[in-house]
Amino acid sequence: MYKVFQALKSDEALMARSMAGLCFGDDDKLRGVIAKNLNYYDHVANVDANNDEDVFMIMNRWEPEDEDKVERLEERVSSLSVGDIIVRPDKEMMIVASFGFINIFESKEYASKIA
Repeated sequence: MYKVFQALKSDEALMARSMAGLCFGDDDKLRGVIAKNLNYYDHVANVDANNDEDVFMIMNRWEPEDEDKVERLEERVSSLSVGDIIVRPDKEMMIVASFGFINIFESKEYASKIA
């Protein structure tokens, strides 16, 4: 089961999400934005998927056959986008990046702020 975290509940959270979207292609900058705003993230859903790409696909197409794969924990759950966090079954934290996914702990500078 994959856990999905999003910043959606306040103006500050939405600003953090917008800032993440502006880090196009700059993975270290994206890690920094997430690290500084991690307190605005909430566990919004659990997704029964095989990998990160499946989570992304399920949470973006919202097809009827996928509804049983998503356990919504919050009333408001949006499409998966840049800056959202996926926690894999092995507890590895991945950030949705401009292209694919990046490990939140690859940068030692930010790992200490999050751990």
